[in-house]
Amino acid sequence: NQIYSASVLNLGNSNWQVKNGNGSILIGAQVPGQIHTDLLNAAKIGDPYYRFNDINYRWIAFDNWTYNLNFNFNSNLPWKSAILIAEGIDTISKIYLNSNQIGSTN
Repeated sequence: NQIYSASVLNLGNSNWQVKNGNGSILIGAQVPGQIHTDLLNAAKIGDPYYRFNDINYRWIAFDNWTYNLNFNFNSNLPWKSAILIAEGIDTISKIYLNSNQIGSTN
């Protein structure tokens, strides 16, 4: 008989950051969330739904955005593996943990 246990480390609503492809924009971010809301909250853009802003802010869709979070994990736990669940990724992505690609979406 084996006994299984689980622990959950929720990374949502932590100190996430997002930056664009060339690093000229680096702001705090909300996860779950999306880039337009993060840019709006950081006063980098105005209301994306106002008048012609959907056209004016088209550059956002053409840039690459990287969400980043540093967190601590107790590595002294007796687990041999862990499961990372990323809910709501709705576009092409590469997922890294400690500089190692561990997943992707397309």
